[in-house]
Amino acid sequence: MPSPAPDAPDQDPAPDGTTKKSLWRRKWMIALLSVSALLVAALATALIWASSSYPANAERLEKVQSDAHLAYEDLGDAIRIKPSDDPTGQGLIFFPGAKVEPQAYASLLAEAADHGVTVIIVKPPLNIALLQLGNLDSFMALAPEVDTWAVGGHSMGGVKACQFADDPQVSSLLLFASYCASTEVSDHPGLDVLALYGDRDEVINRQEVQNFELQFSENASSATLNGVTHAQFGDYGLQPGDGTALVSISEAHQLISGRFLPFLLDR
Repeated sequence: MPSPAPDAPDQDPAPDGTTKKSLWRRKWMIALLSVSALLVAALATALIWASSSYPANAERLEKVQSDAHLAYEDLGDAIRIKPSDDPTGQGLIFFPGAKVEPQAYASLLAEAADHGVTVIIVKPPLNIALLQLGNLDSFMALAPEVDTWAVGGHSMGGVKACQFADDPQVSSLLLFASYCASTEVSDHPGLDVLALYGDRDEVINRQEVQNFELQFSENASSATLNGVTHAQFGDYGLQPGDGTALVSISEAHQLISGRFLPFLLDR
């Protein structure tokens, strides 16, 4: 009776002595490490991009902070600017544009506080409004005396503000060089909306603005301001890719406040 043949190996050995199963395991490990490295690199790039924020104009910010008619407070997650006298009971929660320091909106929005409106400027993670989680309750709690709320934002901050259009405590939406990304406005025909744009703005997507305006009800309106750029809706200097302003920052803010103040105060 012939002797039994020796057991054959499960896998044919590779030239270096490893099995096919080991080779596949090694390939999957290399692929996994490669994907992980790409994700880490992408995250690092995003963090570097987000960390290079546009700073507020220091001189005009200091002027707001030292104004005896206003109470300016940095509360950690937000900046609150309150009128020292005669508050109207109206409030505005405002989201900054991408990579713009929240303080860069103080000099413009202080105009509202000077007319009795309590202003809450949100300080989102990494200065990216879309990273702000949760709802508006914690920001509304910073001004319990307010009984009529508006929400607003600049550029990407306006996109975030649109996401709160369905909050039952919000009665109006204020957009600076921004638009709603989907149907937040058309789903709420009773919402009062004002969208302001600059005719020298070369950052914003004009086609998306037109699509947004197709959602408008009789309570929504927009206006384009002559000579104003994208960056002049804040106070942080020049922005790459933007147009050339035909008016000074002070003149731009006068044009902007001349439109949004009546909108807020007529609530």
